[in-house]
Amino acid sequence: MIPYKDTFVYRNNTPTITYQPYNFSQTIKNINFNVDFSKTNSLDSMFKNMFNLTNINCSNWNLTNVEVISNLFDNCNNIKTLDVKDWNTQSITNFSSAFLGMKNLNTLDISNWK
Repeated sequence: MIPYKDTFVYRNNTPTITYQPYNFSQTIKNINFNVDFSKTNSLDSMFKNMFNLTNINCSNWNLTNVEVISNLFDNCNNIKTLDVKDWNTQSITNFSSAFLGMKNLNTLDISNWK
């Protein structure tokens, strides 16, 4: 079992991820998943401090009802390209530090954000 600390906070009966699992988050290098986040309102700090992460496929995420992406990729400093151009960002009200500390990020296309 992976140890978690304060994994979920419930807001309006919706679980919101607030902290990551201990130890394992810093060893993950690749994340490839297609997730429907339409029933989630916050992705706050979801991948924060995943220092060794080099690739994440997040191009098809449904963010229709997501309001907060603060610190989403904070300190993911080994990611060079992030495909977020087709995200529906209409409901997002808090982008604070979403891409902070991404020292090696070369490409971030937000041209299709609504």
